[in-house]
Amino acid sequence: MSAPLCEYLSWRRFLSDQLTVATMARDIARAIGDLRNEADFWNNLGSALQDLHRFNEAIAVLQRARDLYQQIDDCHSEADAWNNLGLTPRSVHHYDEAITVHERARDLYQQIGDLHREAGAWSNLGLTLREVQQMFEAMHAFQRAAVLYAEAQDDDRRQVLRLLSSARDAHERLRREALARIIGSHS
Repeated sequence: MSAPLCEYLSWRRFLSDQLTVATMARDIARAIGDLRNEADFWNNLGSALQDLHRFNEAIAVLQRARDLYQQIDDCHSEADAWNNLGLTPRSVHHYDEAITVHERARDLYQQIGDLHREAGAWSNLGLTLREVQQMFEAMHAFQRAAVLYAEAQDDDRRQVLRLLSSARDAHERLRREALARIIGSHS
């Protein structure tokens, strides 16, 4: 019951309530030795803390979720935790860490064959690479995400178009920068 409630509270943006419910559910899961649900609620807590801009706490909480998923050998949920974990360093401009974490999530999704979530990890990686002006790599990441969404037969065509538009924008930015360097060197 608490997982759907947390999802609803997140959707409605009742973040303090979500934090309270997830904390209580995590504590109960821990008390009864239910590692799976405990990990899920650590992950839920991390997402709520991210939304509340409590990034340092979110990192510690999401690392705990990731570690528990590893302990119970749940690669899929571990990949989700890695992907969520990658969003936090990006939010506080720790881009190298975010890149490494998104790559790890991407690799895990690839290992388990989840094309849709692998595409999401590629997209998150592309956004981070774009932030650090690695436009060629960002373009590649966006293109790979679009291909994977198409391969997964994802019905969200707007997502694919958005990614291809992001790739085009990264390519255009590279072209403008190269042209500016050429013009600048001939002046």
